[in-house]
Amino acid sequence: MSHKNEISDSKQPEDIFQKETIDKADKEFSNAQVTYRIRFKPNSDLLTQSINPIPFLNEIRELGDCNVIAQTNKIPSFDEIDPEKCYTYWDIVLTTNQGIDEIKDVFLLIDQQSEIIIQIVDEDEFDDTKDYKKIGEILTKRQDVSKEEIDNALNNQKRIGRILLDNKLVDSSLVESALAEQKHV
Repeated sequence: MSHKNEISDSKQPEDIFQKETIDKADKEFSNAQVTYRIRFKPNSDLLTQSINPIPFLNEIRELGDCNVIAQTNKIPSFDEIDPEKCYTYWDIVLTTNQGIDEIKDVFLLIDQQSEIIIQIVDEDEFDDTKDYKKIGEILTKRQDVSKEEIDNALNNQKRIGRILLDNKLVDSSLVESALAEQKHV
């Protein structure tokens, strides 16, 4: 996944954050409030290594105004669940005056064992004449659903979150996460 304002996990800690995004964050937003969209998917075997993901979430919360939404759509049925596996992942919306390096430092110990995607919510995503992005736009930007699925769902003339849930295209927690981001921003 590659986007000019997206930072995604690779297997080299120094390559986790694209240089262009770091430069942009450091130069343009050095002391300003920046809103980040973070998806933190720990490796399912993280718990077997005696690593608890919750302290990482708590540390992120300390960086600024933060909403954390647990995504539970990957938890298998009760008879298939392995209690030593981590099935939950989290969507985080963080507004902070801290830089990308501070976010990167939170995940430094587990970056090679987890999928971590960080996107800067650009100021150009805001339009003074209307509200922040619609739920479908947020879900599409995060690649939770395709543009075509959004277009097909819009033909039903219901609210996009309800349409996506009714069509089982996303889990309710993903819509809740997008709603939280919309409200947060």
